[in-house]
Amino acid sequence: MPIVLLIEDHDDTTDAMQAVLEGWGYEVVTARHGAEALHLLAGGLRPDAIVLDLMMPEADGWDFRRIQRANSQWEGIPVVVVTGMSQHLDATATQLGLPADQCLVKPVDFDRLFAVLRAAGVG
Repeated sequence: MPIVLLIEDHDDTTDAMQAVLEGWGYEVVTARHGAEALHLLAGGLRPDAIVLDLMMPEADGWDFRRIQRANSQWEGIPVVVVTGMSQHLDATATQLGLPADQCLVKPVDFDRLFAVLRAAGVG
């Protein structure tokens, strides 16, 4: 069963995304912010994909992505960004080192999320 690390600070969004991902057959591990997610990765979690919010307390999505990309053990994990920031989405993707199609705007189109995960070879 593929593992998805879901990094999201809003409980309602986490609950909805977790339910959908689990319904598709993914095991979901959640983190409320980037620092918690980094702790999970440092502890040995090796997800098949990461679904990442950008605006979070403690360590936001940009901080998380910068640290993830700098770590040779974590840099290859596919990341899908989900954000409420619809303006300048292509520039945001470029800053994060991601293809634009791996940045989705909230509310998330779950069919699109599934397609992006499948295109990344997850699931």
